[in-house]
Amino acid sequence: MNRKLQRFQALLGNYYIPLISFILSIAIIMLGYSNVQPREYDFQLNQVAQDTILAPMTIEDTEQTELNKQRARDAVNDVYLFQGDIRTQQLTLIEQYFSFIRQLKNESYSKNSIQTLIDKHTDLVESGEIEQSLLNQFDNVDRLDGQELTFVQLETVEQLLLYEILLSEQTDAIKYLGNNIGTTTLTHVLSIDPETLSEFQNKLTELISTALEQEIQANNIESFISSVEQTISNMPYSLDARRSLIDLSNRLIVPTMTYSETETERRREEAADSVQTSYILQGQVIIQEGHIIGVDAKRQLDLYGFLDLSSQKTLAYAFYATVLFHGIVMIAVFSKFLNKSGEELGQRSMQATAYALVMFFGFSLLKLFHLMQTSGLSYSTLVLPVFLIPYMIIPRTNARVGTIAVLFFNLLALFVINSYDNMTVITLTTLFYFFSSILGVMFVLRQEMHRYSIKEFFVPLFFWHITIVIPLLLSLNVNILSEQGLHIILLIIGNLLLVNMILFFVTPYWEQLLIDKAALTLNQLGNLNHPLLKLLIEKSPGTYHHSILVANLSANAVEAIGGDSLLTRVAAYYHDIGKTIHPRFFTENVASGMESPHQMITELESARIIMGHVSEGARILEEHCLPKSIIDICMQHHGTTLVKYFYYQAKAKNPTLNEADYRYPGPKAQTKEAAIIMIADSVEAASRTLKEYNQASIEKMIDAIIADKTNDNQFSECDLTVHDLKIVRRSLIAGVAGMYHTRVEYPK
Repeated sequence: MNRKLQRFQALLGNYYIPLISFILSIAIIMLGYSNVQPREYDFQLNQVAQDTILAPMTIEDTEQTELNKQRARDAVNDVYLFQGDIRTQQLTLIEQYFSFIRQLKNESYSKNSIQTLIDKHTDLVESGEIEQSLLNQFDNVDRLDGQELTFVQLETVEQLLLYEILLSEQTDAIKYLGNNIGTTTLTHVLSIDPETLSEFQNKLTELISTALEQEIQANNIESFISSVEQTISNMPYSLDARRSLIDLSNRLIVPTMTYSETETERRREEAADSVQTSYILQGQVIIQEGHIIGVDAKRQLDLYGFLDLSSQKTLAYAFYATVLFHGIVMIAVFSKFLNKSGEELGQRSMQATAYALVMFFGFSLLKLFHLMQTSGLSYSTLVLPVFLIPYMIIPRTNARVGTIAVLFFNLLALFVINSYDNMTVITLTTLFYFFSSILGVMFVLRQEMHRYSIKEFFVPLFFWHITIVIPLLLSLNVNILSEQGLHIILLIIGNLLLVNMILFFVTPYWEQLLIDKAALTLNQLGNLNHPLLKLLIEKSPGTYHHSILVANLSANAVEAIGGDSLLTRVAAYYHDIGKTIHPRFFTENVASGMESPHQMITELESARIIMGHVSEGARILEEHCLPKSIIDICMQHHGTTLVKYFYYQAKAKNPTLNEADYRYPGPKAQTKEAAIIMIADSVEAASRTLKEYNQASIEKMIDAIIADKTNDNQFSECDLTVHDLKIVRRSLIAGVAGMYHTRVEYPK
């Protein structure tokens, strides 16, 4: 599968990464479409609801809160405060008015002086404040124009004219009082002597002072006036005096409790402030299927945006924009322009594949768990193993790509889980995803993911996830010991079990898809019943047994230096598969007594057939889609060594021949595994030519082969060290000795 994928990537070339980015974007949009697409409702006022709508989150009902505050304000009555200065004002008014009366009565007047006052106040005449009848009567007064008389001696008409004219020159308060008293009262006040006037004034002051000491409101002032009238009626005064006192009292008794706008507003605001904020609680039924949709229900629907499709479409537009941006970032990250590590196109294409597959399956699982959640299994999205996203991606790419995957997955997941779900679920799930994925990054960077034991992996994983979840539950006011809290904890445990199941069951296949040296692939190829190995034993039985022995020798040697022994063993099985094309041209496949076919062709043709088994082997392995690492070892297991047997035969006939025609095409060994197979291949072949199988002869043979390869610079392009060669030498000596049942001689 890995090889087929590599071929497909190579076929598309630079178009592969944009294509897989496009496919991933379309897949994410299809998975999230139903979650962001606005759902249309037909909500009509005073109509029967066709759906039951629950409040997706707790929000403040501002309009209801303001309505309750206004009701609280309206419930506060107007505030009236006692004004003590009103009594003082009214008593002062009494004093001023009677002072005016005394001044009026203490002066002397002539007809001319009165006329002068009339002429001076023509405005009073024009406005009608002085009646024309009074002026006509004044004109008929029979008296010398210059004759001066006291106020008491004047005619009544003259007294009234003087009163009205001089009253107009007083303050507004005095004018108001003087103009509103009755004629009887005015006549009585103007006619009584000074002593009686003072007594009258004192009694009036006493009555008003006593009355205005009390709290008099506008709505009960009549009762106070009636009480004063009753008091006056019982006084030992003349009828005119009592009537005059009653008349003046009616004018002077005013409310002492006046409306205070400031205090009223203060108390109303206090009442409004004491009103608790109205909330629409999460999970509260806004409208019930089959019930009539009222004004309040429709207003609440509008608060959540159920009535405004344009606001709901904004979520969809944001989702599509985020997916588009993610696709562009993905192309940029895996392009050669932003890829700073220098990977080839094939490596970057494989990295993009790993990234796309993880993101796709992550969103597919998220969609599945979200459907379970909306079907009634609350908090199901917490089971999603977000922890594995960085684990699946970072080992196949790098930490930067893993971080980008974590950020975009958490961002895009918001659109999926934010489809009018319970706000507590959304908040808890979002925060859990974020912290769990960050925890995954930390684990994989510390290489903790290769520890699958309960003690070394599951326990720390459980500890850290519980450490994350408990503070989240407390911050969301979820009781950990409640049914809801325990349900969430069980789902987190289910999440961790799913993580371990995926690690155990899925990881081998995941590696097989993305890595050509995956253990599962190599174990499958290591099965001796593989079709190619059956072909090898059928057509080249000698080569088959040679390959088995080379596999044992090289795998043990590679394991001794800490290399990939499984890859080495499997590659050794297939390294000579090319010999199945011309099996009889290879000594191990020629039966005893059979003439070698090389006798019938030239040395150069023989060398080309011998060298051709490398390219033919690579071709056969390529056709059967074997991993590139095995094909590479097949190409490198002879490096650029010389086909000495035929070269020296040809050189004896033609000393000027080109040595390059007798060298393998290479390349030289690029890895320790390829180099050791090269040595083991020669050692196994050469061991068949030994006349004696003892310690000395085996060591001499192996030393000669290693020296020959070293002198020919066959190890110059791999990281095989001198120290490694010493270990490999000891392993090969022991291996060959074991093959031929000799005992190793230990140094004394």
